Amino acid sequence: MELNLDKNIPSGLSSLPKKENNKIYILVPLIIFFLIIIFAFFYGRGIFLKKEPAVNLQPMLEYTKTDLPTDKLPEVFPKDMIQEKDPMILENYEAKNLDGWQTQHTLKYITKKSVAENFEAYRKYFNENQWAILNRELENDFFNMYVAKKYDKISITQTFNQENNIQIIDLTLVHFQSKNSASTTSQNVN
Repeated sequence: MELNLDKNIPSGLSSLPKKENNKIYILVPLIIFFLIIIFAFFYGRGIFLKKEPAVNLQPMLEYTKTDLPTDKLPEVFPKDMIQEKDPMILENYEAKNLDGWQTQHTLKYITKKSVAENFEAYRKYFNENQWAILNRELENDFFNMYVAKKYDKISITQTFNQENNIQIIDLTLVHFQSKNSASTTSQNVN
């Protein structure tokens, strides 16, 4: 008497060869394994996490801006720093934060000197007057310099305005003071 095992197997499974059943048992765990790896990769990169908007830890500072006359150089900048004789001033203003501990003075004017001439003149001025040059960059058509001394920081940039064919100096002085201290002017720095 022969034993026929196919009679006891449900009809759907009996039609699959045994080797293909073994492949399914291997493929299904491999597919699940790769899905777990892919999910872990994207989860680790935060793709599936709800992203919270970035929180700005610094409070937004409010300023008052005051336009100043453009017919004369402001006296707030250190003495003899601006070496141009009667430059054409394009913009002159002061901005103060409402707490009074930071004041910004900005002056933009047309210069007749080349980028290299102004770069060297300002570098020499800052070195001779004990300003720390924190950063400087000189290219053919522009320069930028960032300096500091006590409670003052100055950023100076010269660029070429192609539209009007002019060289422009953008000079910004930021004066900081302690929130509790009395007001001092940057003129006293030198």
